[in-house]
Amino acid sequence: MLFDRTDLINALTDFKTIVEPEKDEENWWAGAPSVVFDAKDHKFWLAVRMRTGEGRRGSRGYEIRILNSNNGEDFSIVKKIHRKEMDVQVFERPALIMLPNKKFRLYGCSSFLGQWVIWKLDDVEYPMDLDPTTMEIILHPPLSDGPSAALKGYKDPFVIWYKNKWHLTVNGEAHKTAARPYHFISHDGFEWAPWPNDVVNGKPATFFETTGWHNWVTRPACLIPLKIGVLLIYEGAHLNWHDAVYNLATGMAYSPDLTHWHDLTPDEPLLKSTTPGDFHTWRYSHWLPVEGEMYVYWEGARANNTFATRMAKFPLDDALNSLI
Repeated sequence: MLFDRTDLINALTDFKTIVEPEKDEENWWAGAPSVVFDAKDHKFWLAVRMRTGEGRRGSRGYEIRILNSNNGEDFSIVKKIHRKEMDVQVFERPALIMLPNKKFRLYGCSSFLGQWVIWKLDDVEYPMDLDPTTMEIILHPPLSDGPSAALKGYKDPFVIWYKNKWHLTVNGEAHKTAARPYHFISHDGFEWAPWPNDVVNGKPATFFETTGWHNWVTRPACLIPLKIGVLLIYEGAHLNWHDAVYNLATGMAYSPDLTHWHDLTPDEPLLKSTTPGDFHTWRYSHWLPVEGEMYVYWEGARANNTFATRMAKFPLDDALNSLI
């Protein structure tokens, strides 16, 4: 493994809660973080999804919040986007990115007419200027009566620039079957095409099969580009776990080419919430190397079944820093 397992677990156990749910009551969550570091201003920008404990499950994400920080640990809210402002039923995980021209773009996912779609907002100079009225759908499931008709949509985007292309990973929601990952590429972030060696359909990407400790679901959370290959942070759940839809743990995989994958944690999860409770959820993580340190942000379960956004960081040793 590229990281020492014990040292990594210890480092991420020493976490800080940076965004709390609006109410400290069961099923109220603050999570699904996406983070950007602007080296020019030495500022961290964070997008999180706020979730209410009321209403029908699957439609509780009510707000996306944008926060900033000078140190990556102490964040202040600078923008709130309520679902009513975009006339959508729900928000799931957002993806905040900074473009080569230093402008910012927000991607997100919502449910439309029974399908999950990926949308974007217009580019802005600073994230607090994001305009919810500029929403544009950029990815939706195929309109088909064939096998793809079972696909309910795409959720939880993660977007990254790698090898002169934008790469987008999403979770494909399906009727009567477990979610599966999909991988798309783009030159402009607007028009997306399937990755030729898709992580679902490309052989021999068997790691993404639902098996072992992640036999209910296996889905990507974050990609960390390396000088040679990519490190994937993935999450999964076992059929026998309590409420496996939300009770996800985290593992790691490596690929030299985004096609052939090697599971680094095949026998058990690498990371679970260390807080006692019904859930051990450790999910939606974003790993961001900044100036010789790895900043890690994730959604973690607490004892009263609330979820909060947590962060921790650890120094990259010389050998690892040279790989990133």
